[in-house]
Amino acid sequence: MINQTYVALVSDIMREGENALLTARQRRVGPGGDVMQPSVIVATDKRLIIRSNLLRIKTNVEVIPYPAIAFVKLQRGVVSSTVVIGTRSAGGGGNLGSETNMGMTTEISGLRYKDAVDLIKLINDTLDKLGEEARRGGGAPATQPQALKPVVCAHCKFENPPGSRFCAHCGFLLV
Repeated sequence: MINQTYVALVSDIMREGENALLTARQRRVGPGGDVMQPSVIVATDKRLIIRSNLLRIKTNVEVIPYPAIAFVKLQRGVVSSTVVIGTRSAGGGGNLGSETNMGMTTEISGLRYKDAVDLIKLINDTLDKLGEEARRGGGAPATQPQALKPVVCAHCKFENPPGSRFCAHCGFLLV
């Protein structure tokens, strides 16, 4: 479900034609939470937008385009979960696992487990779609679809949706 209040908080950052696909918010109380002003996450069809206020004085906005994402990882806690997003360096290229290719790491803490898993699944699905478009050359029609099997993570044995690049449970690279 998309919370329109959260979308309104970042509407000045969203581009024309950009659609919100998922919204989430940090917990107010508990580990990773922020009592004063929890961060709001809006996942659009083009990028992730993370908006947080610092003591209601200054607003920070972080924008992460999907093509810049190198990995996602879920850290499940007892009360809340954290999504860790690693981005590629501005230079691009190189191996996904290469430390020289790594840009920044963003941690979104204090999320409900369901929200964290939904966010990781959305990122995986979007990256898969971008990869498929790149393989097809941008707009060629897809070939006959094949029956896809779930991808089992070699690290934690979690069954991920077909075509996932990263495990929705532990963040391990599946490809």
